[in-house]
Amino acid sequence: MKRIFTAALIVLSAAFFTLSGNNAYAALCSRTTALASLNIADAITLNPAKQGVVGTVLWSKSYPVPDVSYKCDGSTQSTWHSTFTRSYVVSQVQNIYVTEIPGIGIRVRWPGQTSSSWIPGNSGSPTTCSSGCSVLNSTVLVEFVQIGNLSEGESYIPAGTVAQASVIPTADTSEKLPIMEVSFGAAIKVVPLSCSIYPTSNHIDLGTYSIADFQNNGTKQGDKKEFSITIGCPSTLEVGLTFNSVNNIPFGTLSGIIGVEKGEVMPVTLPFVFMRKRLLIIFPR
Repeated sequence: MKRIFTAALIVLSAAFFTLSGNNAYAALCSRTTALASLNIADAITLNPAKQGVVGTVLWSKSYPVPDVSYKCDGSTQSTWHSTFTRSYVVSQVQNIYVTEIPGIGIRVRWPGQTSSSWIPGNSGSPTTCSSGCSVLNSTVLVEFVQIGNLSEGESYIPAGTVAQASVIPTADTSEKLPIMEVSFGAAIKVVPLSCSIYPTSNHIDLGTYSIADFQNNGTKQGDKKEFSITIGCPSTLEVGLTFNSVNNIPFGTLSGIIGVEKGEVMPVTLPFVFMRKRLLIIFPR
């Protein structure tokens, strides 16, 4: 009988502390509206350049966020704090945090109307909300930014909650009242783009010559063939080209000489012109 009585006391004590804890939390701050939840359902695909410019915005969009209101008991002061819910660390670019994909950063601003309210952040000086505080007509700005080089192949930033905001009373900073959260409804696909050549192959017949033609004439030159190579890149980049003979005879990088398949080597002149998002190479006639 004594053991039963002791067990009953333990159960009652646990219930008392649970209720007391709930009342203490409710006595400080509580929401007067539902949680302001934003689920981003867009099918997002990022196509960064493998060696793109750091700071390039790859995707940007603002979303309306439901209104949220809360109140705190008596003279309790509070602030709200926004954070990333993932283990993102700050990058070398201001306000941008490194995602699960190296080379891809994210920045989120809430409320979006305030230029300085980048996540993580806070509402500033503590205020008293006994008559109610609210965040109305707010938006969330989400941007993905290139912060480094990327590897080839598809990769994904996973779906799920990415950021949230909570009210924290100054009387007890261990208490957090969630008021807003942002989630990705689907994984974000990342497909890096490298430069492409159009067409993918280009064969130029330079003709057939006898070594005797050059031995008997010190100024002899083969026919000059004009051709072009068009290279399309995701952004304006410096592109380098290397010419090699079919038999992989060493290329003279300093002399500009390419080995031929038979006989002695011949000099090749390579004037070229850079154009925006493409490279045009033309042999003189």
